[in-house]
Amino acid sequence: MISDLNKLGYAYQDLSATSVFEELKSTLNTVSVSSVAAFVGLSIIIIFTMGKFIAESRREIGIFRAVGATKMDIQKLFVVQALLYTFIGYVVGLVGGIVSNLALAGVIKAGFDSFVAKTIGESFGVVNPVSTGVFSTINWEAVAIYSAVLLAITVLTSIFPAANASRMSPVEAIRGE
Repeated sequence: MISDLNKLGYAYQDLSATSVFEELKSTLNTVSVSSVAAFVGLSIIIIFTMGKFIAESRREIGIFRAVGATKMDIQKLFVVQALLYTFIGYVVGLVGGIVSNLALAGVIKAGFDSFVAKTIGESFGVVNPVSTGVFSTINWEAVAIYSAVLLAITVLTSIFPAANASRMSPVEAIRGE
């Protein structure tokens, strides 16, 4: 009866075939966890990069402090440097992501259509076609949110190494090289 109603244009579902939606939910959960892991990984990379850069710049920090740079000047220097490096990586990643998104929209649509036809189409018999534009559209609101999160992560993770760098005494920093 459900298949007859669906042939008439209705979108009734046989709730006994919900395993398709469980599989889809699992896939979306995996993508979500992967995104969070990527941001945590990014934070760790920023911290280690800043720590390494500070360790290699001990002599310069000592010279800056010896000629009158304050602790706040040293902190600003390293935070701004972290922001600059992150911005360069952000721009390269954003442009690369947009270009690859636009280039691969057709391939992704074909894979999506195949997935939908094999899962939802076979289970429910009603599937609306999806245009390529769905996969090539950029969600600028999400880009803005991720950009703000990236900015916050960069500032927060660069403050700790910068604070450590600013606490070095000039003599100790120059001599320790």
